[in-house]
Amino acid sequence: MTTTVTCRGVGFSYGAYEALHDVDLDVGRGEIVALAGANGAGKTTLLEVLLGLRRPTSGTVRVLGREPYRERRRLVHAMGAVFQESGCAPDLTVAETMRMWHRLLRRPVGDAGPLTEVRLEHRAHLRVRQLSGGERRRLDLAVALIGEPSLLVLDEPTTGLDPESRALMWELLRRRRCEGTAVLLSTHLHEEAVLHADRVEEIVR
Repeated sequence: MTTTVTCRGVGFSYGAYEALHDVDLDVGRGEIVALAGANGAGKTTLLEVLLGLRRPTSGTVRVLGREPYRERRRLVHAMGAVFQESGCAPDLTVAETMRMWHRLLRRPVGDAGPLTEVRLEHRAHLRVRQLSGGERRRLDLAVALIGEPSLLVLDEPTTGLDPESRALMWELLRRRRCEGTAVLLSTHLHEEAVLHADRVEEIVR
């Protein structure tokens, strides 16, 4: 299996506080890996390290063979991310949001595929603030899918979703896995992760 993500002995500290300690992790192409652990275990911090938003205090990290913090500009088009807090401007419409991100990522604006994939094409005319919480999460995912990323990184993607939206989220992630995308997500819903992910990795600080 081709490895998309490799972590060896990764640590990260906020001053004297050690958020991550000696983490080893591999995520292969076409694999869904769930990070499980208690609140404060460092799951979000690890995802931020992999996205190049934080430099690890110790250890080595490689995403698609590159060091995320130093080579983030080279990797940004190959990664899609869904954070716990939505990054979509509330006063833009759904369609305007997608057009903006297509331009930022230098992708053809006419591609409506991601919106259709998350079943929001019929809401394209609405402003983001008019969407339900589950629809906003689905819009976040649609933005993350722009450009067909090789790696999807999702922080607690199903938290607060209704059962239908949760099922749709997992269905979409499994479909992307079958197409070769590597998926790494954090969750505190251990039973759900065991049911749907290929592998669950416990993060213990």
